[in-house]
Amino acid sequence: MRVTISETELGNLEDVLPDTLAVSPDGRRLAYCAEVPHPLAHLTPSFLREAALPQGQRIVVDGKPGKRYDYTREGPPVFSPDSQHVAFGAVSGKRWFAVIDENEAGPYDAVGDIVFSLDSRHVAYAVQRGSRWRVVLDGHELKEYDAIGGGTLRFSSNGRFAYVALESGRLMAVVDGQESRAYEGIAQGSPVFSPDGRHLAFAAFGSGKEWVVLDGQDGPKYTSTLRSVPLFSRDGRLAYFARHSEEQFVVCDGQEGKPYSVVGRGSLSFSPDSLHLAYLAAADGDGGHMVVDGKEGPIYGVILKDTFRFSPDSRRMAYGVKGSRGSFWVVDGREGAVHEAISGSPTGFVFSPDSRRTAYVASRKGKMLFVLDGKEAGVYDVIGAACPAFSPDSKHVALTVRDGDIWRVVVDGIATGEEYDDVHGPLVFSTPERFHVLVGRDEEVVRVEGIIDAA
Repeated sequence: MRVTISETELGNLEDVLPDTLAVSPDGRRLAYCAEVPHPLAHLTPSFLREAALPQGQRIVVDGKPGKRYDYTREGPPVFSPDSQHVAFGAVSGKRWFAVIDENEAGPYDAVGDIVFSLDSRHVAYAVQRGSRWRVVLDGHELKEYDAIGGGTLRFSSNGRFAYVALESGRLMAVVDGQESRAYEGIAQGSPVFSPDGRHLAFAAFGSGKEWVVLDGQDGPKYTSTLRSVPLFSRDGRLAYFARHSEEQFVVCDGQEGKPYSVVGRGSLSFSPDSLHLAYLAAADGDGGHMVVDGKEGPIYGVILKDTFRFSPDSRRMAYGVKGSRGSFWVVDGREGAVHEAISGSPTGFVFSPDSRRTAYVASRKGKMLFVLDGKEAGVYDVIGAACPAFSPDSKHVALTVRDGDIWRVVVDGIATGEEYDDVHGPLVFSTPERFHVLVGRDEEVVRVEGIIDAA
C-alpha cells in the first residue's frame, strides 16, 4: 500500500486567540479570531500604544484576514453545515453587528446565537435593541420578547424553525412564528424536532410537576422528567425519562417502561433503523445494566457514561464497563480485553460503516493503545481526539498520532512519513481512497490530503 500526500497552507496561527479555532464540518476549512493592532499603532510611541490605541480583533478564514473590529463575540466563528459559509458577531464603535460571509447586519445592542439551517440555505440569530430581544431570520426581524433562550434556535430538516422566548417571566416555544402557551419553565436542550421535521417536543415544568409537550399537546405530568431532552427516532418515535415518587422509568410513545431506582440520564439511544431502544438503569442494591427493548443485560458495577452505541446496520451494540480489574468493552454481549482505561468519546469506540469491524482507543502505562478488530494495532503517546476513522468502504482505517513532540498520520498501521507540530481537526475520508486533515507546522495551518493506493 502507498499513500500519496499533498499539502495546502491555510495561514498562520501566531495571533490566534484562545478557544476561537473552528474547523468546518467537512474538515477542510479553518476559521479563527486573531488580534490586530490599531491602524495608528505604528505612529504612536510604544509606551502609549496599549492605553491609547487598544488592539482590535478580526476573523481569519482559510488564511484570509477579514475586517478589523473592536472585538468579536466570545467563542469561535460558526460554519454552515455545508462548510461554505462563516458567521460571527462583532462590535464596532460600541454597536454590534451580525456578520455573514463578510456581510454586516445591524447595528444592534447585542448579538446572541447564530445558527444555519441544516441545508445551509437559511440563517438565524438573536439580537438585542434596548431592553428587548428578537430573532432575525434570513434578514427579517421577528417579534420582540424580554429574552431569547440561549442555545434554543432550531431548524428542522424540512425548513421549519423554532426557539424559546421569555415574556413577563414565562417561557414559550415559538414554532414557525406561532407561540405555544406560556410555561413556568422549559428544560435546557429543548425544543427538539423529529428527524423528518414533522414533530416538535420539549420538556416543560411548573407547579412542582414536569412533562413533555409534543406538537403543542401536554403529556402526562410526572414528579420529574429528570430534565432530560426528549429523543426522537428516525421514524418519529418519541422517548424520554420520567419519575413518579422514587421510581424512574422510560416513556416511549406514551407507554411507561419498567420502574427502576435510577435510570441513566442521557443514556437513551434509538438504533439507526428505529426498531430498538436502549438505556442504562439500576435497581436498589445492584449495579447498572443496559436495557435494550425491555430486556436487561448483565449487571456491572459501573457502566461508563455515554459509551453505548449501535452499529450502523442496527444489528450490533457495544458499551464500556469499569470493573475492579480495569475497563473493557462489551460487544454483542461478549466482554473484551481489560485495559487501564477506555475512552467514552464519540470516536473512542467505532463500528465500521459496514458494521463488520470495530476499533477503539485504550490506555496502558501512560500510553494510548489502538485496538482494531479485537487485536492491538499500535501504541502511541497520544492518539488524535477524533480518531480512529474508517473509510466509507470499511477497508481502511486512519489515525493521527503523536510520539514525543511529533504528530503523524497513520493509515492501516503505516505512518505516511510527514511530521507535524499539531493537529487542528478530525481526519475525514471523502472517498474510500481519499482523506484529509488540518495540521500545524511552524505556526502554519496546513491541509493535508492523502490518496491511498492499495496496489
